[in-house]
Amino acid sequence: MKYAFTLAEVLITLGIIGVAAALTMPSLIAKYEEKAAVTALKKFSSTFGQLFIKRNYETGEDFRLVLSQYGTTNNDALEEWFNLNLKPYLNVVKQGQVGTVVYSQCPVGGGFAFFLSDGMCAGIDDYSKTQSVNEFGVNTDDDDSVLGLFVDINGMKRPNKYGRDRFMFVYDSKGLHPAGMDNPKVCNAATLQYCTSKMIQDGKITY
Repeated sequence: MKYAFTLAEVLITLGIIGVAAALTMPSLIAKYEEKAAVTALKKFSSTFGQLFIKRNYETGEDFRLVLSQYGTTNNDALEEWFNLNLKPYLNVVKQGQVGTVVYSQCPVGGGFAFFLSDGMCAGIDDYSKTQSVNEFGVNTDDDDSVLGLFVDINGMKRPNKYGRDRFMFVYDSKGLHPAGMDNPKVCNAATLQYCTSKMIQDGKITY
């Protein structure tokens, strides 16, 4: 004699499966998003680290010095510097200074922003030695200005928060450095802008 499930039994089983899925899916989604964020951040760090090395090798000059000579308190000069020194090495789909529509779509920081073909957006500006320590948590021996680099790894998508999808770097004569590199203890729930280094090192969000 063959037995079949009753409608009530099927509905109860589906209900149990639904409850289990509701309990586990948020955690699985969060883990997936976290892994995707780490992968994208490492990709950005590697891409720009290699870009700076390639650019300096091909031109035979340290572009930071060019940056300081531009006196980039003027955003027009900053955009001109970007067009000459970084844009030729990137696949830029749109760009704009503070006050433009493009910048409002990517208000990560700095005086100038640009979107890449992979959906990431970034901002740049020049900063002093003191600002590198205080605002980025990166010590530098450079007396000239350093390059501050900001990135939102998923562009205009949420959450648009530092330490989650927005991160900061400094480029000086020794290379590209993630924010918080020289003082990882400052990375916490209240100071997420310093968490770039910890995110890369840990490979996950531990703050």
